Amino acid sequence: MSGDGRPPVAIIGAGVAGLSCAAAIANEVERDGPVVELIDQGSRGRGGRASSSRPTTHDPPMVFDHGCQFFTAESEAFRETCAALERAGHIARWDGRFGTLDASTGEFRAKSENDAGTRLGDDFFRLLAAKDVYVGVPTMRGLCDGLRELIRTNAARDSPQCAVTSLKRAKDERQHENENKNARPWVVSGVGGRALDENQPGSRESNLGAFEAVVTTDVMLTKTGTPGSCVLEGVPFLGVSDEDARDDRQEDVSGASARAAATWRAMESSPAESLFSLMVAFGGTEEDEDPSVPFDAAVVTGSNTIQLLVRDSAKPGRADSGARNRWTAVSTAAFAAASVADAPLSVDGAYNPQTAAYLERVTPAMVEATRHLLRSASSRARRRGVDDELTPTDMYRDPPTHARSQRWGHAFPKRGWGGAAFAWDPELRFGACGDFAAGPGVEAAWTSGAQAGAAVAKTMRGEGNG
Repeated sequence: MSGDGRPPVAIIGAGVAGLSCAAAIANEVERDGPVVELIDQGSRGRGGRASSSRPTTHDPPMVFDHGCQFFTAESEAFRETCAALERAGHIARWDGRFGTLDASTGEFRAKSENDAGTRLGDDFFRLLAAKDVYVGVPTMRGLCDGLRELIRTNAARDSPQCAVTSLKRAKDERQHENENKNARPWVVSGVGGRALDENQPGSRESNLGAFEAVVTTDVMLTKTGTPGSCVLEGVPFLGVSDEDARDDRQEDVSGASARAAATWRAMESSPAESLFSLMVAFGGTEEDEDPSVPFDAAVVTGSNTIQLLVRDSAKPGRADSGARNRWTAVSTAAFAAASVADAPLSVDGAYNPQTAAYLERVTPAMVEATRHLLRSASSRARRRGVDDELTPTDMYRDPPTHARSQRWGHAFPKRGWGGAAFAWDPELRFGACGDFAAGPGVEAAWTSGAQAGAAVAKTMRGEGNG
């Protein structure tokens, strides 16, 4: 432990991957005091894309899951973690009405009616294929709050609302010699309270401390013109030519013997997969949940605008979160790409904030598409006589009582690196983990973090390289 009491490992990002990584390190490395410091820039609290929206100004206020909508668990290790989180009340199984919705006809096909081919072709993060579907409680952020509690008591320290702007490695050739094992070559700098979408640039850049090792969990650190842009300094072979960078071997990019420069370049070159989400409510707080729409979550086919519709108010633990007809719609990749092409993520290298004026290019189109889908599904269900008690509703013909969209500059990757699900350079003590490495999905991010954490812990214990 250094004189200032700082932990030896800095983890940049307190989402699923960062918390999983922190647990793997902190629970394996014995130390008198904290082992990891979780540095997260989120203005809505920990969670990243698994966080929840700020409460609206309605009475009572409404909260939406505006990023990750649900998750599944396939591996034994993640299922065990989910069981612990479920027992603690941080997550719950969602036994909702899931299926596909045909945008052209309004026909809903329940999950049980979809054949294997449809499930594979039209699924969204295994909503239709998975046996169990989970959500955080009381909002999706409950997942990450629960993961934080799984870290050994007093083994981690939180630095919230802090955007890392610089990772600089001191050039100390003696750092791994016996007489200098406790050297902390990584100097981390950042700003506090930054929220560029709310025109809050944050505090002045300051030194956040020196660390033995750093692990990055957000691919946007490597990209210019984003709220999380970060400069990496002092890493050998970082500034090679594009031609040389194309020769990076997979074992240099990922795995337990990676090279920091190759890993950073792989993160930097990963394409941004933008999406928009729409948080929308219909009717008042006194109105019951509309029974005429026959689903709680539907993978939408045949729409140019919407690929997923989720009844946020139907999730477990959401009864007291405002209006009972709250929906979250997720845009198609094509709609997002066209919107971002018209209003890019950055202009002349500077971040282009998603102000109210910016989102006015997106929100009306998503609202109209969502209203159309819900009206069509409601009308189709009544015509089919799904429930004789159903009565026509004008709820989706009237303007919504709340509508706001959210841009996700890097929503989720289509695939991971293709090699190991994480990266760790034991010589420079630099690591990376997240869905950008492992592939899309909460479980992939958790697995990536756990594997990275195991590699870091091995080095910290003095085993193997480093």
